[in-house]
Amino acid sequence: MFKTQGAESATILPIHSSYTNPTLPSTFIRSLTTNPAMFPNDPYKAAKTIYKISELSNPPLRLALGKEAVEEIKKKIKRVAAELEEYESWSSDMTLDS
Repeated sequence: MFKTQGAESATILPIHSSYTNPTLPSTFIRSLTTNPAMFPNDPYKAAKTIYKISELSNPPLRLALGKEAVEEIKKKIKRVAAELEEYESWSSDMTLDS
């Protein structure tokens, strides 16, 4: 995630009693606004990278910005590859019968 002025300029309202459960997604989102460690990346560096990529004649379809994004995508690729391998045989005979 990138450190921008968004969290600092947002209006933070008091938490309604119905949303104080720490397992709720809203609790996690609120924690982001108060934890600077959640924003380790520089948005200006990201903008420069995006600009450089926009000048390429064949830019990538997808671009991971930040080490965290790269690691999460690698994990996802491994999960998808394992699932594909596990069920690959189910796809072997899908052609129409003559």
